[in-house]
Amino acid sequence: MAKIVFYSAQTGNRGFIPCIKDQMINDFDYYFIHDSHPEAEDNKGWNYINVKNKFTNFTDCKRQRLIKMTPKQFFPDADYFIWVDCKFYLSKDFYNLCLNIVNEEKPDFMVCRHQNRFSLEQELQYAQDIKQVPIDNLNKVENIYSSSDVSFFSTDTCWLIRKNTEKNDAIGKAWFVHCYENFTDQVRDQLTLPLCVDESYLNLNHSIKELENMSFTLHI
Repeated sequence: MAKIVFYSAQTGNRGFIPCIKDQMINDFDYYFIHDSHPEAEDNKGWNYINVKNKFTNFTDCKRQRLIKMTPKQFFPDADYFIWVDCKFYLSKDFYNLCLNIVNEEKPDFMVCRHQNRFSLEQELQYAQDIKQVPIDNLNKVENIYSSSDVSFFSTDTCWLIRKNTEKNDAIGKAWFVHCYENFTDQVRDQLTLPLCVDESYLNLNHSIKELENMSFTLHI
């Protein structure tokens, strides 16, 4: 039986940590990685990993992305990693969906296409207007695409299912380096994933709408 780790993370005091005791399934090991988050209470169903004294040379946003992108360093013995941003309060149906994807599809790297933004220009504009990412950061990313043969493809990275392989670990490390080098603080990792992996390698069979339809609370 595959060892499957379901995990999320929050650095700083943003976000919330839902109680998953009534929704969790026995097939997963559940971990929440934080840095002394005030809601990290023992009775919520999670196993906690406190990284308060680790990765302190990074901003909170970049620390969170390091955890998201490089799970192998925390769970070296896992077969699969399932990541969902901590802004969702998920139902048991969603956990069962993830289990079915692992067992039936056996993806190397699953991520969703974005439902509303499809081009590099749209993603850059959203990052500038809504997320207020500095324009010089976005220009750096745009210049990488314009000076290379890499084609942008749009993804929504708040839900990931990845097999524990050396290739995926290398992809994650490269993904973080691009985020670290090109963003001052606020990170838009959707902009940099195509720089690290070929679209043909990815399982893009699922939609964030599936996640949203099986979530009690969205986008805290």
